[in-house]
Amino acid sequence: LKESGYTVRVVDWQENAYFKQEQFCDEFILGDLRDIEVAKKAVEGCDRVYNLAADMGGMGYIQSNHSVILYNNMMISMNVLEASQLHMHYAKDFGMKTRVARFHNIYGPQGTWKGGREKAPAAFCRKVIANDETFEMWGDGVQTRSFLYVDDCVEGIIRLTDSDYGEPVNIGSEFMISMNGLADLAMSFEGKKLSVKHIPGPEGVRGRNSNNDLVRKVLGWDYKYSLEEGLKKTYFWIKEQIEAEKAAGISNDYKTSTVMATQAPSDLKE
Repeated sequence: LKESGYTVRVVDWQENAYFKQEQFCDEFILGDLRDIEVAKKAVEGCDRVYNLAADMGGMGYIQSNHSVILYNNMMISMNVLEASQLHMHYAKDFGMKTRVARFHNIYGPQGTWKGGREKAPAAFCRKVIANDETFEMWGDGVQTRSFLYVDDCVEGIIRLTDSDYGEPVNIGSEFMISMNGLADLAMSFEGKKLSVKHIPGPEGVRGRNSNNDLVRKVLGWDYKYSLEEGLKKTYFWIKEQIEAEKAAGISNDYKTSTVMATQAPSDLKE
């Protein structure tokens, strides 16, 4: 959006660890969108509002935090919508145009790759990089997913926003892969042959994929990056982060994934 000449304001409850603010926005507000006053400030004077804020993570976070995720995300979404109503009114009754996208497992560089909130692509890359013998995986590895590279997602969002289509659409990849296959792909980038150790852990549903028939029809959008291309970019970006930590004298064990404890909703200041 900045490259297209828009003035961009971003709101988040923590500062971005991998981008300088001038790279992605003109104004940054450190604030909690669960607070209606923060949401009002966020949308004030805006012609377009992209509500991409979400409390989310990988299976190690989701499986033990369903209630807090639901609470936080409902509060964020309702506050942003309500704040937008105060300035422009919303939905068809009041003239504000809305768009709804269903994202399917977005991944890529500059995303969360450690700490328990990372999704499978980043977690798998990190564990392959950190291990020389064994790769731990939750479940039997037969569960399947599709993953969409972040650049393709951004293009889909902008196309949807610029369109006249107001119904929900999927923005995802239709290439489905098993977790065993995803591990093999991550290992292939540096020719590693790790022994996969299947252990108990959160797995989620057995299979999920995106159907893009509608989005192709109404937006003419399709993903460009193959999973191999996108995951390779992600893999070597994560490797750079690990090597930078080592160079700075930071030693962490990135060989396994963590199941995060259940967390109660907390205030930004805590």
